[in-house]
Amino acid sequence: LDKGSMGYGQVMRGWRGPDGDATDIAVNGLRLEVKAQLATAAPRLRITSLDQLDSLDDSLVVVWHRFSRADQGQSLGALIDAISCELVTSHRDQLEFQRKLLLSGFDPSAEYVDETFSLDRRTAFRVSEGFPRLVREKVPEGIIEARYDIACSHLTEFEIDDDDFEEMISG
Repeated sequence: LDKGSMGYGQVMRGWRGPDGDATDIAVNGLRLEVKAQLATAAPRLRITSLDQLDSLDDSLVVVWHRFSRADQGQSLGALIDAISCELVTSHRDQLEFQRKLLLSGFDPSAEYVDETFSLDRRTAFRVSEGFPRLVREKVPEGIIEARYDIACSHLTEFEIDDDDFEEMISG
């Protein structure tokens, strides 16, 4: 967003997770599953359904963010305020953003809203042939749901260079 390749309204309209989609964001023919984790935790992706990493082509990317608590960092509340300001020219987009925040369980009065963090690392992984994942069509009959973790140390061959990732997002 900060590089200006796509507007806030377009990304907000592509934010589909709160509406029940299997992946978080869909823009420019690309599906993004966004993961966030504290840097103090073991590096892993927490997958919450058999559908989350199901893709028939190379259009699915997992974007993994590692954060640290930081006195001079950014809070979720400040980020939401900044996005709301960017959406000020479109009342419809502002309302849609607020609707999706509510659907995602955001509570503006919760303590976590003012905690500050800094982004230590962002890594994008292409979900393609050989990516370690469980998908509905490949689990034994009778298994109807699964939650699992993937060790990030097993994903280095699927990492996408930052410039390539930015180009993918731009379409």
